[in-house]
Amino acid sequence: MDGMLEKQNQFLYATKGEGISVVAVTKREQYIPNIVANYDRQFFGLKELVIILNNDCITKKNIKEKYRERVDIRIYQLPEFINLGICLNYGYERTYYRYITKFDDDDYYSMHYLKEVYDTFKRTGCDIVCKSKIFYYLKGYRELIVIPSLLKEGKPAKNGAGATISMTREAFNQIQYGNLNKGVDLDLFNRNKSIGLEVYSTTSYNFLCIRKENVLEHTWQISEEALESRADKEYGIRHISLEEACKEVTYYRYK
Repeated sequence: MDGMLEKQNQFLYATKGEGISVVAVTKREQYIPNIVANYDRQFFGLKELVIILNNDCITKKNIKEKYRERVDIRIYQLPEFINLGICLNYGYERTYYRYITKFDDDDYYSMHYLKEVYDTFKRTGCDIVCKSKIFYYLKGYRELIVIPSLLKEGKPAKNGAGATISMTREAFNQIQYGNLNKGVDLDLFNRNKSIGLEVYSTTSYNFLCIRKENVLEHTWQISEEALESRADKEYGIRHISLEEACKEVTYYRYK
């Protein structure tokens, strides 16, 4: 069955080049529906989703069965001792389209996210697209904030938020992710200083980093209080629901 689906996918994505491949690595089975929801929400036609299961306790057969009618979704599994960087590279190597973007499993990507990424690639001709300034939703406080950045939106950049990195296949072939479990994004941007791939920052919109009350559930274990202290003073702090926050960050500026 897998071989048949692979051939079917190769036929469907024979126009490799103008679409976007989404890669998501997860250790948490309960977040797989969120990954798929973020992907399905996108107002972008030529797309595919590659999910890498990185937990030995997840039964891949059950997940594949759930999405068996989706030829645009492929599920793989790697042993949980394999680190994040290697999992990402494994997923990227199994994509078909020229543009590849990384989705985190627990954040929010608005309907315009992939369109903004694609348009930025086409408009600038850059190698890597990311967001340097992003919105955070602090679930414990029910607050929406923006963390400011010295890098300007819609301009060349040196780095950006790891959950928002997209790159061309040519760029991936040059840099790839490091053999690390933490700090893979910072490591990628640090290594790029000697490689010289062109990085471009999009707007701060269309992505929401959702911070849970338990900081241990995050790779970046910073408290909500510390994040709140960094909030952009001009934007302020919005006391709203998560649903309202998702609507707040959904905006498409480029045409």
